[in-house]
This record gives sequence, C-alpha cells and structure tokens, in this order.
Amino acid sequence: MVAIKIERRDGSAGAASVSWWTIPDSASPDEDYADFGARVETFADGETTRTIYVPIASDDIAEDEETFDVQLGEPSDGTSLGATATATVRILDDDL
Repeated sequence: MVAIKIERRDGSAGAASVSWWTIPDSASPDEDYADFGARVETFADGETTRTIYVPIASDDIAEDEETFDVQLGEPSDGTSLGATATATVRILDDDL
C-alpha cells in the first residue's frame, strides 16, 4: 500500500474537494497497483490534510523497479492546486 498525503494550505474554512487518479508508466494498472479510476477526496471544514491509499500488488514475481503517477485535478470552486499536482510512485520489488 502506498499512502499519499494531500495538504490544504490556503486555510481550512469550509469544505473543499479535489479529484485524483492514477496514470500508468512502467507499472501496469490492476497488475502492479489498484486502479480505482477517478476518485474525489473531500476536506471537511477545518480539515487540512487527507491521505489517499493505493494498494500495491504483492506477488512472487521478481520485477525491476516500476513507476506510476498520481494526478490531482478538478478542485472544487474557490480552491486551486499548488505547483505539485502529480506524484510519482516507485514500486521496489521485494522478490528480487
């Protein structure tokens, strides 16, 4: 499982939401990690962080390092995305 922390930096007044989704690179969706499609995270009034979780496959197949991206987009009205809206996840295989 990979945990990715999303921070709300421009205050915590009112609810706000942001969508997120995975983008394949060398890692394959539903083979190396769970692909949920687009999801929405909602910050409650006063909440400044949310953590999203993406399950990583555990198998007995030895593979080289693989990567995929997690993209943030489509924030709710009155919310803007910061400079970093994409996170790259590296999967290091423990079967090597």
